[in-house]
Amino acid sequence: MADAPASVYIEPNRKYRLLPRHSGKCVEIAAGNTANDTPLKQADCAGSASNQQFTLERIGSTPYFRAKVVASGKCLDITGWKHEDNTPVAQSTCDADGGPQANQQFRLDYVDGSGMDVVVAPRIVHSDKCVTVSGASTQVGAAVVQSTCTGAANQQYTLRIEP
Repeated sequence: MADAPASVYIEPNRKYRLLPRHSGKCVEIAAGNTANDTPLKQADCAGSASNQQFTLERIGSTPYFRAKVVASGKCLDITGWKHEDNTPVAQSTCDADGGPQANQQFRLDYVDGSGMDVVVAPRIVHSDKCVTVSGASTQVGAAVVQSTCTGAANQQYTLRIEP
């Protein structure tokens, strides 16, 4: 019998940043952009930039979460429910049909760490793919996409609570 994965505690009503483990940068939606389908990208971390902050809301009693961009109030999403690798992770209106949508839900697989710096591998529920910095790039502007989970550092994120 396999051991159950360690659970990740998400503090309700807190803001978080996602820092790709391989680069130490932040993920963001371009500042001020509230349009649906605006892609997530990697950027230098900037103070208290709300376009780099997310709230994580548990879906009922499931192990799944929605991630909302603080600046826009929109959810991270895989547009068109696509399953292909390299499909951008973008923002979109939350739960457009009135109920939780699997393309806007993530499971936060525990990797390591504790306290303020827990490392997780976010997995998209509908496709079972991982949130990935494309090409393991360390450059500002690198795309954040879904791709087959490999356990690589560009699929692992420090989940940091904002003060």
